[in-house]
Amino acid sequence: MNNKKQIFYGIIIFIIFLLIFTTEKRNGKISWYPTYAVNHKIPFGTYVFFHEAQNIFNDKLISTNQSPYILLNHSTDTTGVYVLYNSNLNFAKTNISSLLNWVKKGNKLFLFANTFNQKLSDTLGFTTERFFANNFTDSISVYLKNNDTSFSIKQKFFPYIIKTKDSLNPDIEKLGFFDDKHKYANFIKIKLGKGNIYIHSFPVALTNYFILNEDNFKYDEFLLNLINTPGNIYWDTHYQNGSGKQGLFRILMEHPAFLWAYRLMFAGIIIFIIFQAKRRQRPIPVEKPFTNETLSFTKTIAEMYLENKAHDEMSDLQIRLFYDWLRAKTQIIINEPVDEETIQKIAQKTKTSPIDVQAVFEMINYLRNVQIIRAKDVLKLEKLIEKIKK
Repeated sequence: MNNKKQIFYGIIIFIIFLLIFTTEKRNGKISWYPTYAVNHKIPFGTYVFFHEAQNIFNDKLISTNQSPYILLNHSTDTTGVYVLYNSNLNFAKTNISSLLNWVKKGNKLFLFANTFNQKLSDTLGFTTERFFANNFTDSISVYLKNNDTSFSIKQKFFPYIIKTKDSLNPDIEKLGFFDDKHKYANFIKIKLGKGNIYIHSFPVALTNYFILNEDNFKYDEFLLNLINTPGNIYWDTHYQNGSGKQGLFRILMEHPAFLWAYRLMFAGIIIFIIFQAKRRQRPIPVEKPFTNETLSFTKTIAEMYLENKAHDEMSDLQIRLFYDWLRAKTQIIINEPVDEETIQKIAQKTKTSPIDVQAVFEMINYLRNVQIIRAKDVLKLEKLIEKIKK
């Protein structure tokens, strides 16, 4: 075994032990990233809330990974519910229009997020801002309207409050707050057409960490009661931070064993290329460049036209090629009849006499109007055009 192979196998063994060690260390850590994914059991996933909703709503709950525009484009629902949540909800205009039109028919829309698309906020007349409490503690409390009970969670970040542009708007109702005096709203209901839109700026309320903390499950029971409907309940998994948007690599990302196997394979390929590419590289063959057959091809086509006495077609082809050449050379698009100003511009940019340019367009005009085009007319046009091209 030569030295290169020894080094190669040594690196492979080292990588295997390194991957095993890092995998064991990684498995002991808890991710606090707010994914809001329905299949994540980490603190800020929504596994518990989603599966409780499945147990309550049964077949009415439809999990969807499609955009609202595609899902609701031909929907006939009038008592349905659409649930979307993430740290930030940023919709395209087509999705916003589809959701709002769907709500106007009598359906409900639940949006849980810290921040929202500007277009959506302006349309519904609300904004969200960071909530900085006067008394900073290690937890944040949330309250429901007409309910003295508070629900709390350890504060890992600053939440957001909802401000409405028109505080006297009868179509807007405040349902939840961050304080017992009902001053800082975090949950509102907006009437739109025959339906309602529910805006919630504290999506953490749906996470595993919140629900499993003391009696917070009662808060989520209230939300599930609002979501309940006789119609379909569409539960979005498309806009969540931890949604399965990895395509073909989704399985690899969800299962650490597959992920590390993929990384090991990729590292092995790179090492193989480094050590083996030079030995197996073949000489690059010399390829002769293609010869330019444009002139002979043009000559053949011209002879074909002459033999068939297709003088009218040949003149028309010459005119079109001349106009294409002018457009490429002078950036001038020819519109017949050609005026004096255009002739002067062509003469200036081609550095030829205006008289020669005028002669070409007079000949073109003659060919446009004559009934029978002769061979000498075609040749004359060719000579006039060549004078300009030179």
